[in-house]
Amino acid sequence: FEHVFTTRAGITNISSNHRYPNHILGECSLAYNYAKNNGLDIVHYSDSINENFQDFTETLTKALNENKILIYFQPVISYGDAPVMHSAEALARWLLDGKVVSPKEFINLATDSGLVSKIDFYILEKVCKSINSWKERDLPLVPVSVNFSGRNLINSSVADEILEIIDRYGVDALKYFLLREYTFGQDGAFTNEVMLNRMNYDLANDLGNLV
Repeated sequence: FEHVFTTRAGITNISSNHRYPNHILGECSLAYNYAKNNGLDIVHYSDSINENFQDFTETLTKALNENKILIYFQPVISYGDAPVMHSAEALARWLLDGKVVSPKEFINLATDSGLVSKIDFYILEKVCKSINSWKERDLPLVPVSVNFSGRNLINSSVADEILEIIDRYGVDALKYFLLREYTFGQDGAFTNEVMLNRMNYDLANDLGNLV
C-alpha cells in the first residue's frame, strides 16, 4: 500500500510585541486555519489574515444575535424487529447568505475568537427549549447530547450556568444524573453538590456531552 501524508502549517514571526505565549500561538492558529480553509500548505500570519478574522468574528456574532445558527437533531437509532430511536445529538449549522455552513468551516475560528463558548450555551438553550416544547405537546422524549468545547473548562461556574438553563426550561436534569451516576437498581442520594460534581467530571473527561 502507498501512503501519502500531507502537512499544513501556520507561522508567525516573533517580535517584541509578543508579550505572552498565547499571543504567538493565536497568530499561528489563525494562519493555520487560513491555510486549511483555502487549501494551502504553509501560511505566514499577516495583518490581512487578522482583518479577515475580525470580520469573521463580527459576522458570527451577528449570526448568534439574529438566531442564524440552526440546530439539527441527529438521531441515534437501533435496528431490531423495528427501528427505535434511543437518543439524538444536537448539531450546529450556520445559515450564511442563504447557504448552510457546516461546523468544520467555522468552529476552529470560533474557538480562536472565544465565541465557541457562546455557541455552546446558545445550542444548549435551543435544545432545552425544544425539549420543553415536545413535553408540552406530549411527544416522546429521548436524551439529547450537546457537545461543549474544552474552552469552557476554564470557566469555574460552567456547571452552574448549565443547570440554570436546564432549570429555566424544566428539562429533567435528574434523569441525566441518575443515568450517569448510578447503576440500574442501585440506591443513591441526590444533592445539588453531588450533581455539580458529576457534571464537572463529565465536562472535564467527556468535554460536556449532556443529556
